[in-house]
Amino acid sequence: MILLLTTHALGGEWEQVIPAAAAVELVHNFSLVHDDIQDKSEKRRGRDTVWVRWGDAQAINTGDAMLAIANLEITSLKLPHDPIIVTNAARILSQATFDLTKGQFLDLANEKTEDATMQDYFRMVEGKTGALFSGCFALGALLAGIKQNEIKRFSALGSKLGLAFQIQDDYLGIWGQKRITGKSIESDLVSKKKTYPANYALENLPEVRAYWQEHSVFSPEDVNWIKGRLESTGVDKITLAAVADYYEESIEEFEDLFTEHESSAELRSMIKNLFFRNR
Repeated sequence: MILLLTTHALGGEWEQVIPAAAAVELVHNFSLVHDDIQDKSEKRRGRDTVWVRWGDAQAINTGDAMLAIANLEITSLKLPHDPIIVTNAARILSQATFDLTKGQFLDLANEKTEDATMQDYFRMVEGKTGALFSGCFALGALLAGIKQNEIKRFSALGSKLGLAFQIQDDYLGIWGQKRITGKSIESDLVSKKKTYPANYALENLPEVRAYWQEHSVFSPEDVNWIKGRLESTGVDKITLAAVADYYEESIEEFEDLFTEHESSAELRSMIKNLFFRNR
């Protein structure tokens, strides 16, 4: 939807770029299928994950198939432009996919080290979440006819929005509602994921860092202790403040890029809805 609305906002024909939007959605879901295997997550959007229902081997194969279909879909674009645009679109999607896998590598690596920093977190998010947001805006701009030297600005906007969205998702992973997130709100802490709140606490709260290092596995009581310390020290509020800051910066850049385009209202509304979900 972000890709379609970006194309529409910039004066392109959104109906003509549906294959690109489908390709991005397929890449996103391929990454989730594999991510659930790697994290051993049993629920996704309120339902059993693919590996839970059909096993690791078939889940890996399913993810591979989705990625292959995504690549076929992006090259099926038929636009009234030079065919080089389609090649460039395929390149943007492939780069986003590669950046996504780098982000996942960092995410997995950070889970196994006690020395991960906030800088490591931002590098991971830039790849894991920022890559897809960035790709959507870059593809939307490219397919709407924006000049090649200007597309980087749209890509950067998507990357910053991706960062804001991931920090919000990290907040919801601890303090959200299960009916909204579709997964257990304890799972991030149980699996000791290095989310924004966790990284912030590990870097700034020695008591939390010591407790985290002393417990290789977290019991429900450990999760409650960690969550209590995050709340008593205001890490929940700090996390929300970070979301707000990056969101405001993104909106300023959005207005700068889209201010002359009358069809950007739908895209603006969708972005707003992403950041004002019921917490």
